[in-house]
Amino acid sequence: LRHLCVGGGLCQYEDSIDPLLDSVKAVYRDLVRVHKVPATGTLEVASHTYRVDAIDGPGCPPLFARESPHNFCYLTIDPLKRHAVLWANTFIP
Repeated sequence: LRHLCVGGGLCQYEDSIDPLLDSVKAVYRDLVRVHKVPATGTLEVASHTYRVDAIDGPGCPPLFARESPHNFCYLTIDPLKRHAVLWANTFIP
């Protein structure tokens, strides 16, 4: 939720929280994949989400040009569908 609610010079006041909740739900649905287990009928999370903090290797530049609490990079992998989603932001003041 913190990644979607960043204030600042362009932040506008909102009378309703519904648009924010709709955005959070949409991001959640893009990042988390579930499937139903046929034997039990229960839902199980199929995706694996990783926070990427750095790229390792000789000559690799830093992932983010500046340190900021608003920088993030998440990689979600759905092994059943062989699908990956990258959600990242670089904060530039």
